[in-house]
Formats: sequence, C-alpha cells, structure tokens
Amino acid sequence: MSRHYQVEAKSPQYQVSILQKSVELEDCLTRIFQVDPEVVACIQTYLKPLLYDEQYHSVIDAMITCLKKLNFPEQSSKTLQADEYDAVLRAPKSHEVLFENAQVRILRGVVDPGESVPFHCHAWDHLMLVIQEGDFRGETMEGSVEYDYMPIGFYEYPGDKTPYTFLNIGDTQFKALSFEIKR
Repeated sequence: MSRHYQVEAKSPQYQVSILQKSVELEDCLTRIFQVDPEVVACIQTYLKPLLYDEQYHSVIDAMITCLKKLNFPEQSSKTLQADEYDAVLRAPKSHEVLFENAQVRILRGVVDPGESVPFHCHAWDHLMLVIQEGDFRGETMEGSVEYDYMPIGFYEYPGDKTPYTFLNIGDTQFKALSFEIKR
C-alpha cells in the first residue's frame, strides 16, 4: 500500500518539528559515521512515514539519542569481518547495504508478505528502527520455531552468530533500518 505524505496541511510548528528531526538525524549520521549526503537523503526518504507522523517522533528521538551515545576509537585496531551466515551475503534481497565503513554498516530491510528470508545472522550488535510493522514465523537451524510481532519502534540487539530464517506471515510489507556496529 502506498501512502502520500503532505506537510503543507500541518501547522508551522509541526513543519519545524519535522525539520528539526531531519537536521538532528543528518548531523548524527554525518558526524558520527561520516555518511555522505546522498545516503543521508536516502535514509531520510526511507524514514518519511515516521518523520511525518507525530506519534512516531519519540521513536526517531530514541534512535538519535542512542546513536549519539556511540563512541568509536579514532583508529580501529582491527576490522571485524562478516560471518559466513552474514545477512547481506545470505539474504541480499531483504538486506540492502546503504552505507558501510570500518565503524558501521547501515542496512535497509524489506520483507514482503508471504516472503521467506534465507538462513542468516547478524553477528554484530545492531540497532534497528522498524518503519513498518511485521508478523513473523522464525526458525533456527535446529528446528525451533518462534512467532514474533515487531511493531514500529526502535530496538537494540546484541550480535548473534546463530543462523535463523523467517517468513513474513503478516499482510504488510515489513520495513526496517539497521545500524550494525562493528566493534
């Protein structure tokens, strides 16, 4: 389902709030991760549903606050390598790399209704902003099954090298933005 977002119909105060969130996000991405302006614009476009809906401004605020708390050493002594079940390697259709450097990899995740995502893992700690909710049936390689509903929100996950697969059993396209922290 496609949505059209209009700012013009809202109050000037609302427009300022959207602009503030966009500027904070841009500052955070460029200052902390050195993300180039084209990628920042892509991320902001992807986040429009949350930026343009006041009820989700607290979710954007939580993400910005968490990202600002990240500290990275000036010189990293080693670059962490991706796991053999890395999400980008094993499930590239649903994990698009928007940006990557020695500190972070930013992924855009999309899973259509009825779509299954191949076995993969997220070995690095990651922060995930769910932009469009989803219902999932997940399974590990050992066969354990779990059902999960992920509402719009901001989540922090520790790295985990345990491969899993999941199926979008909902009727909406799941959308998320993940910041994988390489440390």
